[in-house]
Amino acid sequence: MKKSKILSTLVLASSALVLASCNGGETTKTVSGEYSYSSAWGNTYGAALKVTFDTKTSKITKVERDTEVITAKNFVEVTPTVIEGSWDGTARNEEYARVINDQLAEYVGKDVNELYNTIKANVSAAYTDTNHSNVTLSVTDSYKNDAAFVIMAGATQTAVRTSLAIANAIANIDSTDNLTPITTAEYTPVTNTVAGEYSYTAWGNHYGSAIKVTYDVSNNKITKVERDTDVIASENIVEVTPTVIEGSWDGTARNEEYARVIDAQLAEYVGKDVYELYNTIKANVSATYTDADQSNVTLSVSDEYKNDEAFVIMAGATQTAVRTSLAIANAIANIDENDEYTPIVTATYVAPTPAE
Repeated sequence: MKKSKILSTLVLASSALVLASCNGGETTKTVSGEYSYSSAWGNTYGAALKVTFDTKTSKITKVERDTEVITAKNFVEVTPTVIEGSWDGTARNEEYARVINDQLAEYVGKDVNELYNTIKANVSAAYTDTNHSNVTLSVTDSYKNDAAFVIMAGATQTAVRTSLAIANAIANIDSTDNLTPITTAEYTPVTNTVAGEYSYTAWGNHYGSAIKVTYDVSNNKITKVERDTDVIASENIVEVTPTVIEGSWDGTARNEEYARVIDAQLAEYVGKDVYELYNTIKANVSATYTDADQSNVTLSVSDEYKNDEAFVIMAGATQTAVRTSLAIANAIANIDENDEYTPIVTATYVAPTPAE
């Protein structure tokens, strides 16, 4: 299936043109619709059509190009690219002009609702990358052989755009919105989820964070970050220091605040590149033992990263934020099979050098 490069998002105008007339007792109605998108080659590819149908029988009586819309929006109906021995844009346009009216006549007599459902079930246009720079138009094998679908040999893209424009015109018939315009599908990423944690024992508690990071494998951008509740429960991880210090630290209030804001705070990581985030965390967050028996750990963060929206989970909870950041970094480390990115652990205590 051929692909068309696009720079901007799909342009879909579905204004309805309603014309009622009586001819020998037959009442007809005409609706218009279009399907288009802008490409990297500076063209706006698309189709704009008017569909006339009998309101008594719902049968189509005429389908025609909406030349006013095509001209006003400068739609390119047939890919003009010339590929030697394969695709002659000039010849394709000439063939299109020669056969399009007869081809559109193939829709005459079809039930509008049945045709809409047929197109919706068999024709699709989907983005294949997250920045919407590429769109793939496709059609099922069964519909590919339909007399109304094949506008001209090899012009699958033109036929798909025409079909979608017809479906969008038909969608304008229905005032109850049971039939809706078909737009280019939103990009659905192929994702992978990795889990990681960071924890240590102090004051009889197992302090830490366990996180799951989901990312788009096509561009390594994070799509979701969430607490790994199974690990937190099974390992009895304490996420927020529960100690109560009068006038300074109310553990109960901190836990309540954590529960209230954590999901929204983790959402701040969405859209970040996983490897860039790993390097940022590794460069700005640290956890070190400060005594020989490793009974005390100091968690710290650079002043620059301390103000990052993704870091500060709640006012004053530096420890919680550091543990969460390290858990995220350790989840990301599990993506890399070559071990270029390794889990970050609390540094081993290094005794001071004795004075000579």
